Amino acid sequence: MLVNWYNKAIQASNFPRQLFSLRSSPFFFRFDKKPCSALGCRNTSTFTDSKIKFNTTSTNSNISSTLSDSKTMEPICTVSWNIAGINRNPLEFWMHTPDKDYNKLMDAVELFINDPKEKDILVGEMFTQAMYDKLHEKMSKIDAWKGSLEFVTKVWEEDFSKRKIVSSFLLDSLLGDKRLMSMPDRVTNTIETPEGTLYRPTIINNYDKPMPNLEDWFAKWIEFMFDRDVRDKKNGSSVKVYSKFKAISKAKYPKIEEDEAKHSLPLQALALAIFDAVMVHMMQTVGKGFWFEVKTKAYETLNQGKVSLIFKIMESKYSNCHAFFLQEATKDFCAQFTQSSLNSKYFLVKPSSFDGERNQNSVAILSKTFFDESSCIELDQGLMKTSKEKLASGDLLLFSIAKKGTQQRYLLSSFHGDTGGMSSLPVIDDLSAISDQDEYAEHICIYAMDANCYADKKADRLHVADFAKHFGQRNLCSSFDSMGPGNFPRSTMNARTFCQPQLNKAVTKKNMQGGLSKHIDANPKDFILHKTATRNSKLSVVKACIDNTGDGPQDISSYDPSIWMPGAGFPSDHAILYAEIQAY
Repeated sequence: MLVNWYNKAIQASNFPRQLFSLRSSPFFFRFDKKPCSALGCRNTSTFTDSKIKFNTTSTNSNISSTLSDSKTMEPICTVSWNIAGINRNPLEFWMHTPDKDYNKLMDAVELFINDPKEKDILVGEMFTQAMYDKLHEKMSKIDAWKGSLEFVTKVWEEDFSKRKIVSSFLLDSLLGDKRLMSMPDRVTNTIETPEGTLYRPTIINNYDKPMPNLEDWFAKWIEFMFDRDVRDKKNGSSVKVYSKFKAISKAKYPKIEEDEAKHSLPLQALALAIFDAVMVHMMQTVGKGFWFEVKTKAYETLNQGKVSLIFKIMESKYSNCHAFFLQEATKDFCAQFTQSSLNSKYFLVKPSSFDGERNQNSVAILSKTFFDESSCIELDQGLMKTSKEKLASGDLLLFSIAKKGTQQRYLLSSFHGDTGGMSSLPVIDDLSAISDQDEYAEHICIYAMDANCYADKKADRLHVADFAKHFGQRNLCSSFDSMGPGNFPRSTMNARTFCQPQLNKAVTKKNMQGGLSKHIDANPKDFILHKTATRNSKLSVVKACIDNTGDGPQDISSYDPSIWMPGAGFPSDHAILYAEIQAY
C-alpha cells in the first residue's frame, strides 16, 4: 500500500493549524515541504505559522530525474495557460513594455489624476453648455425619458457642471458606488452584432478612430448613442444603443438616492458623457500628438494580434510540448487554430459544453505524433456529481486518450474556476473520485487548471493553502511540489491603470512595482496537477517551469514574478506553466 505521508503530517501537526511565515517579497507563495519518498514525489506540506511565506529566491533542486533501475516512459510535456488577457480596453491594466511613449503616457495620466493642480478645471468649462444642450435635445426625443429631464437638468446645472473634473468627479467614490458611469459603460462599451463588433467612441475600449478634439469626439459619441441602429446578435432585432441602458436599483445599489434611481436612465447618459469627455480631454492634455498611437499599439498586441501572438509563442517556444491545456479560449481562437500552422502538428479538443457566446472555454491542443486522436473519449460531465451545479458552460474539459502506438491511456483535464475559486475544490473531489474508479486505475491522470485561488485568506474566496491541503489529501501533486522546498509561484501580476471607470481600483506605478496595493492581483492561481501513481507505475515531475514574458520556460530560480502581465510580447494576464511528467 502506498504511504500517504501527507496524512501523517496533518496528524502530527494537529491540522488545520496553518503554518506560514512572511519573507521579503510579495510575489511567491511558499510551503516548507518534506518528500513523499514512497511515491517518488513531494506532495505533502508542513505548515509552521498562520502567515504567508513569500520568497523571491528559491533553491532549485536537481529536477532532472535520476531513475536508474526502473523502466521509464517518455515524459509528457504539458502546458497550462489561461489565455484570456485583456479584450475590451487596451489601456485598462498596466502593461510590461519597454515602449517609451507608453510609459511616458501612463506616467502623465497618473500625475494628472493624483496631482492635477491647475488642470483640475470645472466640468462646465470642459463639457460645455452647448454640449449639454445637444445631449438634452437627443434625450427629449425619447418618450420614456421625457419625464426625467427636468431632474437631470437640475443635476447638471446645480451639481455636475460645478464639480472639478478630477477631484470631485473622477475621484468621487460615491459616484462610483452609484454606478452612474460603470453601469452604462458595461452595456455600451463593446457591442457584438451580426455585422461585427461596435465600440463606443471613448478611449477605454478598442475604438479605432482618431479623436483629435472634444468637438470631434462628441459628434461621434452622440451619433453612436442616439442615432445608431444596432442589431442584436442573438435575435437580430434592431435597437438604438441608449436602449441598452438598465435602470439602477436602490435595493441593489443603496448609495443611489431615490430620485436618482427613479431618473437613472438619462442620468447615466449624462454621467457617462462627462466621464468619456474627461478621458478624451485628459489624453489631449497629457498625450497630445502620440496618445492615439500608444493605444493603437496596445490594441494590436492585446486584441487584434492576440491570437497570432499566442500561436507564435506556442510554436516557437514550446515546440516540444505534447499537450497544451488552455483556459478561457474563445470561438474565434478555435477557428483561427484550424487555419494556423499549428494545425498540421496538433489537434484541438473542445468540451461538448463549449459556449461560443460566453467565450470562456477550457480546451486542449494535443500533439498528433504523441496522442492517438481517434482514441479520444470525452467523459460525461454528469460524472461530476459534486461540482456540476457550480460549473458554467465550457469551464471543464475532461477526456481519456491513448498514447499513439501504445496501450497507455491518459485521463486529462483543462479547467477554469470561478472568480473566487469556490468551484475548484468540488472539481478536485470529482476528478479524484473518477480516477479512483477501476476503469481509470492504469490511466496517467493530469489536471491543468486556473483554480483561482489566492494568497490572502478571505471568506469568499479559495485560499491557496486550503487548495494545496485538499489536493494533497487526494494523492495529487502540483508540478512545483517536486522542487523542494516547494514553491507556488504567483501566476498573475496585474493591476488597473487610471484609464478605466473604476478609479477606486486603480494602482499607481510605484505601488505596482512594490506590490503594495490590495488591488494588485498577484496570486498563485494556476496549477498542473497529477495523480501520484497508477496501478502499475509511479509519477514524478522531472521539469517544472513558468513563463510570464513569452520567451519560453523559465526555471523557478530565474523567474521574475514582479513583471506585469500582459506585456508587449505577452498577451495574457496569466503566466504559462510548463511541466514534464514521467511515469516509471
